[in-house]
Amino acid sequence: MLSMLLSIPFNHCKAQSGVTIWESTSVKYDALTEESALQSQFVFEGNKIQWIQNNGAHTYEFDILEKVGEWSDYSQDGSIVYKVKNTRLTGEIRAERKAASLVIHVTISGKGNQMNGITCKISNISSR
Repeated sequence: MLSMLLSIPFNHCKAQSGVTIWESTSVKYDALTEESALQSQFVFEGNKIQWIQNNGAHTYEFDILEKVGEWSDYSQDGSIVYKVKNTRLTGEIRAERKAASLVIHVTISGKGNQMNGITCKISNISSR
């Protein structure tokens, strides 16, 4: 299992300027015990993050209000937190690598929506 996590294909393991795309194929809700299949892309560009689900069936676009921390080498343990908002939602998106596990945690709520405790396992990072 550990060797599988260490062999995640990354086109760029260092933070790049421009567009960085984090891809995920599964999601786990903290309130549930099992993972579910969910194709996702987190697209980081400038002061925005797009969370694209199921090839565009659902897309959330957030403005980055604040970036907490620095993490430039994704092949090493580390994390970075983005405080985000859009017209309906506010919260944070946290990317981290810990013990060979690379994930994005989403904690968002507001105006009838609550996406607390969502963890997406990252399978690939690329830049363009």
